[in-house]
Amino acid sequence: MNRVLSLSAKRHTDADGPTWDQLSRHQLILLSRGSSARSQFDRALLEHNPSAQLPQPRYDVTHIITAAAMARRGLGVAALPRLALPELKMTGLKARLIDSPGARRAIGLVHRRDRLLNPASQRFVDQVLACVPAVEAQLLPL
Repeated sequence: MNRVLSLSAKRHTDADGPTWDQLSRHQLILLSRGSSARSQFDRALLEHNPSAQLPQPRYDVTHIITAAAMARRGLGVAALPRLALPELKMTGLKARLIDSPGARRAIGLVHRRDRLLNPASQRFVDQVLACVPAVEAQLLPL
């Protein structure tokens, strides 16, 4: 299960455990439309409040590293997937779980039930599953 976190400068005072409503009141730094993280953010807001108008981000960026650097400088609050954070330099940043429905997503592998995986595909699945503990060990604690 991957969670969405708010990422802000450590000096930012009111981004602790934000809800979607609280987060949308900030200067938002979001990934560009078309990215899976942005699609999830938009979908979660609409699920939470179907009549809501999607907030216009102050900054619309292509790269997660750019969003983190802008949040570090105090330009706004970024909403990013937890799996991306181990790749970021977290100095000067604080990450908080977004405390709202839709701020999590399942990640998995899909295959047809009526078919067996060929040996190469099964080996791939085995390798992915073997990597999960190491990846989880690098994630920020929940």
